[in-house]
Amino acid sequence: MTVLRAQVDAQTEAALKPGRRPTTRRRPAAGEDDLELLADEEVSALRSEMLTACEEDEEANRERQPATAKLRLLPRVVSTLQKTHLQQAILDNNLLEGVKRWLEPLPDGSLPALNIQRQLFGALEGMSIDTLSLKSSGLGRVVVFYSLCKRVETPIRRSAEHLIELWSRPILRRSASYRDRHVAQAEWHQNSPHNPSSHVAAPAYANESVRRTVGVPEAVTTGFQVAPRNRVTGGGPDRGHESRVANHQKLNRFKSRLREAKTSR
Repeated sequence: MTVLRAQVDAQTEAALKPGRRPTTRRRPAAGEDDLELLADEEVSALRSEMLTACEEDEEANRERQPATAKLRLLPRVVSTLQKTHLQQAILDNNLLEGVKRWLEPLPDGSLPALNIQRQLFGALEGMSIDTLSLKSSGLGRVVVFYSLCKRVETPIRRSAEHLIELWSRPILRRSASYRDRHVAQAEWHQNSPHNPSSHVAAPAYANESVRRTVGVPEAVTTGFQVAPRNRVTGGGPDRGHESRVANHQKLNRFKSRLREAKTSR
């Protein structure tokens, strides 16, 4: 004991001598590794709880009992999906499989609760999910089902369609930038096949010679698949893009001349 105390005193005196600073060893990347390990453990534990809650709800559905296990865990699941620092851990630990199981129909064919559908789709729209994670979790198939199922509410079905379009861009090599999108254009004529108004069905009472009652107005859709060509700018399909590029190049040349003038002074 005396020898140990003497060694400690000697080390303390040596550290406090003038001209020497006490050194503190900084922990290497092990600290970051610890954070990643904690994130993996948190996500993995949540995944197990999600699968357990799914099994409990399926069993309750078979027994014609209220399925409430997923609803109790829903706030925690949504909060975890919205945490940006856990995004990589969510993908690595396949938490999306739990999301897929939650969105699947119950044994009697009914869809999950509306709160589950709305909040999970809202959380998925804020995530960046790679193609490999979609394949390993099977989430893509469930989202396709929601985009085609007529029992799904319109906002949720539109959200599913948006996710499918977003996830298919890397596969189809499409850019997410609006400026890179190409819009097909053609000359517009009254009887052109590209004119939506030429294909609008006539109302049911169009052939009646005399109409004595008030009819219900019918909506007329005019969604263009081929946009009319712009004759103001010359009709080129990429003329607007070329104009923006030319203006950008002019601005860059002006900035370069301005920098040269400043350096010459």
